[in-house]
Amino acid sequence: AEEDYLDQLLAAGYELRVREPAHRLVRTPERDVHVHVLEVGAAAADDYLMFRDHLRRHRAERELYETTKRELVRHEWADMNAYADAKTDVIVEIKDRARRSLHVMSFNLRFASDAPPHSWPERRPVVRRLLQRERPHVIGTQEGLRQQLLDVRADLPSRYASIGRGRESDGGGEAMQVFYDSDRLQPLEHGHYWLSDTPDVAGSRTWGGCCPRMVTWVRFEDRVLGSRFHLLNTHLEAFDATARQKAAALIRHWLAEELDPALPVVVTGDFNEPARVGAAVHDALVTSGPFVDTWETAAERSEPFATFHGYEPLTPGGDRIDWILATPGVVASYAAVNTFELGGQYPSDHLPVQAFLTLPGH
Repeated sequence: AEEDYLDQLLAAGYELRVREPAHRLVRTPERDVHVHVLEVGAAAADDYLMFRDHLRRHRAERELYETTKRELVRHEWADMNAYADAKTDVIVEIKDRARRSLHVMSFNLRFASDAPPHSWPERRPVVRRLLQRERPHVIGTQEGLRQQLLDVRADLPSRYASIGRGRESDGGGEAMQVFYDSDRLQPLEHGHYWLSDTPDVAGSRTWGGCCPRMVTWVRFEDRVLGSRFHLLNTHLEAFDATARQKAAALIRHWLAEELDPALPVVVTGDFNEPARVGAAVHDALVTSGPFVDTWETAAERSEPFATFHGYEPLTPGGDRIDWILATPGVVASYAAVNTFELGGQYPSDHLPVQAFLTLPGH
């Protein structure tokens, strides 16, 4: 509540600049920094964070906002609230684009272990901070084990839920768990299939490789926009190129035979091959396949890095083996390889990848 902090700030020399429901703007005594104070859990707080994050990631939107402010400061204003009101139109315009954007993350968690210096207890706080900072609408994870996934769920805000099962026949082992923001997305249907000659047999493995591989899929409805789409989340074989190629062929077949062709599809995954022309899986799914690589089609991108680093120094411009794919018509405004770390500790041996997508019709 305002009485818990505002008098103390004013006594310390801060100046109240804007008073709005659930939002106060104060300026530091040095008059060089504005501080936004937002009520925890208030809709205004989520709205402000959405706007802030959208500007942080989208250069063109940031430049539009900054240009507007530069134009407005040339005028005389009765008070700060009048100046704030004058910015309303451009803020509403930017927020509208931000609300139509679907924030997707693909994140190989690295299975939990107790081996230092990258044990799960050491990495968990970094994962928590990363996800709370980024706030994706949907996260396709790979390699997560049951207790590890329960930890991730506990560390996310209460509005998040998840769908998944382990890849072994009994439901144990690593999962292709899909976490989603239930305020934004509602699952309508979901299922799993295995990347083998018997995809309906849980835990099946007929193409060699180290272990069963699978796809978890969800048909979502966007609660904000009313649109629907399919999300597929997978992790292809690491040690057998033939198994990867057969997996890519099955994903293509399943897309054509099992999914509603009228709905867009988004695919998250660790594909264990570079995303480039000439790589067999990328060629099957993208170059000559039904998907586009959202990194390649994005209007803006972060700096490129190899997405697997194995806790070694990052490789600028290295191979992306973690991808977010989509069917044509899905527009990517921004794509990123996220290099977040805390005190030198990375959340995983993979870097998460992100894409901000607009579905057809929006």
